[in-house]
Formats: sequence, C-alpha cells, structure tokens
Amino acid sequence: MHIKNKGERQKIIKDLQQCITSDDVIATMISFLGGEQFPLDSRKIHSAVHEIKTKFPELLAEFSFTRNDVYPFSRLLERVLFRLINSGLVYYIGPDMKVGIISNKSKQHIKKNILPLFGREDQEKLAQMGRLFEQLILQQPN
Repeated sequence: MHIKNKGERQKIIKDLQQCITSDDVIATMISFLGGEQFPLDSRKIHSAVHEIKTKFPELLAEFSFTRNDVYPFSRLLERVLFRLINSGLVYYIGPDMKVGIISNKSKQHIKKNILPLFGREDQEKLAQMGRLFEQLILQQPN
C-alpha cells in the first residue's frame, strides 16, 4: 500500500489509534476490579468470561468457547491474557503464578487511554462486566 500524502497517513494513524481490539475489551473489563489482586486461574477466568458473554454478547462477540472441555475455553482469551501480561498491564506474583495483579497505575492508564475509545453505553456495560467478572472469579470454587 502506498500512502499518497501526509493527510492520508495521519488519517490511517488516527484510525488505527481508535481501533478497538479484543485486548481492549478484556483490559477495560478488568480495570473495573475493586482491588488489585485476582485469581490468575484459567478455569475461573475462562468460565467467568464465558458466562459474561451470555449477558454482553455484543462486546465479547469475537470470543468463541469450546463446549466439550472440562471448562469453557477460548483460545483468543488465552492469547489476550498472554498479551496483557507481556505488556505489563497485568502481571502475576508468587512462584505458582496463581495471583494476578492489575495495579492502580494500570487501571488509570486503561481508563485514560482505552476506555474513551468506547461509547458511553459500552463504557457502562464494561463497568458492569468488570463487577460481574469480579463476583464470578471470587466465588467460583477451585
């Protein structure tokens, strides 16, 4: 692709900066957690996001889950979690890597730079999704 002029280049850059990805949805959802720590347990996280998708299908449309495994599993969700950890927005502590951390600094970054990409209605839905996610991962048995 050949970019013809500076204006076209700026438009492409702006469009890319305003593009919402599946990573943005999950990062924003977890930025609404009340605390900084959460169980970094695949079963809990995948099961919670699977259940949240039943209530907010439009925001989680890209995520598909297997139905014949021990728990619902999404390859995309697994990749998103990996990227969030690699980016430093989320990290884990402990030798068994079972506790995830989303620092207040990460939450502020997400709410300042990613949340505004969403419309007002979707922002409210993401906050609801975050609260539901927190309830689900904290109440599910190991």
